[in-house]
Amino acid sequence: MALNINLYVHGVPMGQKTWGVLREDDNFIGNFYSHKWPAKELMQVDIMECKGKVYSYYTFVKGQNVMGYDNRTGSYFALTIRMDAYYADLQNMYKILSAAYEKMCIGSLVQKQGEGIKFIVQDFAVMDTELKRIENHIISYIGEFSNNKDLVSFSGFKTNSLLPVQTENLLECDNAKALNTVKATGKISVSPYYPSKEVKELISKNEDEMQKLRQMTSQQINEAHEKASQQIRNIESKAKEDIASARRQASEEMTRLKSQYSTVDKQINELEQKLKQEKERSKQLQKELRNELEQKLEQEKLRTKQLQKEVKELTTSLKQAKDNVSTPHVNADCNNNPHQGFDNKRRGILSSTLPFLNTLIIVGVASFLIWKTPSDNSQELTKISANIAEIKDQISGKKAQVVETRKQDKKNVTDKLSNAKIYITGANYLSLGAPSKVVVKDASGKPVKTGEWTTSDKDATVKNNQDGTALITAKKSGTMEITYTVGSNKTTKTVTVK
Repeated sequence: MALNINLYVHGVPMGQKTWGVLREDDNFIGNFYSHKWPAKELMQVDIMECKGKVYSYYTFVKGQNVMGYDNRTGSYFALTIRMDAYYADLQNMYKILSAAYEKMCIGSLVQKQGEGIKFIVQDFAVMDTELKRIENHIISYIGEFSNNKDLVSFSGFKTNSLLPVQTENLLECDNAKALNTVKATGKISVSPYYPSKEVKELISKNEDEMQKLRQMTSQQINEAHEKASQQIRNIESKAKEDIASARRQASEEMTRLKSQYSTVDKQINELEQKLKQEKERSKQLQKELRNELEQKLEQEKLRTKQLQKEVKELTTSLKQAKDNVSTPHVNADCNNNPHQGFDNKRRGILSSTLPFLNTLIIVGVASFLIWKTPSDNSQELTKISANIAEIKDQISGKKAQVVETRKQDKKNVTDKLSNAKIYITGANYLSLGAPSKVVVKDASGKPVKTGEWTTSDKDATVKNNQDGTALITAKKSGTMEITYTVGSNKTTKTVTVK
């Protein structure tokens, strides 16, 4: 029986490359790309119909630990023989292709590297002459060591099958068994690395036992999970009750503080209003006193001017009188007047006492002005100043009380930090190398904003947002402690970094 035989070489040295593949088989060969192979070496048989003709394909595959020319992993290398008949002696075909690989491909197309192989060419086209030699050798060998009983027509064979491929150990797969499998499913895969029948039976037995163990374990896990879930629900319920109680207490405390602050603020406002009124009153009295003094001073000035005018007039009159009596006409009759000496003496006294009278009048006027200075308003101002000082003392006392109360309230809030918790937003773990947001909240659920963040990972970066949150970038995988500290109090959470 004349055979038409073709050799296809394909693999992934740098992307999938092929040699000798006919265009009509491009899709079939393309299916080998990115395939997951169950053994490091195998031969797969496929029966395919193409353009009205049926062919058998024997593909020898090295599919594990294969590295590309560019050192990429996940490659494969394969030799495929296409024939227009079914070659029944699978073990002989496996030996032919395995020998061609070992003797002709290693060293020219690939090289061994540890437990695997590595491509030493970027494209099979550069080895065209060598590949034609390999093809001729394989065809010659098949023709020389085969006879007609090894070739079977495709009558009754399933083609282009979508069924899963059946795997058989090469040493246990005889020709009859392989023929029946290929006819029924259109494919078969054989390899000396597939488990033997005995191993399969042991695996099946172990699988049954494993299945029973899985079921039992699954049941125990479900029971434990349900028990743990119930405990978690109980803990969550208790935590919710504690949180609700803490929030009620915090709300009541805030209400009390607001009421206390409101009362103190009201008293301070009243005192400040009273102080403002007293200052206004003082200012008004000072203005009235100044106006009154200015008016009285103006009046006294006018009276002083009037008195000065009267004194001046009196002085003028007295001077005229003096002039009239200072130069009398003396005659003989006057010398004989017995009162003449007394009148002269009186005029002398009046002349000498006139300046003294003038001075006495001026002093009297000044004494009158001093005596008339009002003092009632000064006494009122003194009283107002005393009231203002008393109000200021009261305001200072209230403010000191408020400061002390707020210090105590702040201490109470700080003491409650032991009930605060750290939360991670968006996940229950920190992402390695990426910023993760964390927040600390007090028992009432509000962010705590006055503390500092630290971590047990010295290489981690911490950006404190000063609002109760932080962005933490972990640099090491595993577990890490996050701590938030306010004064002498702190809360810590252990998180996973991955």
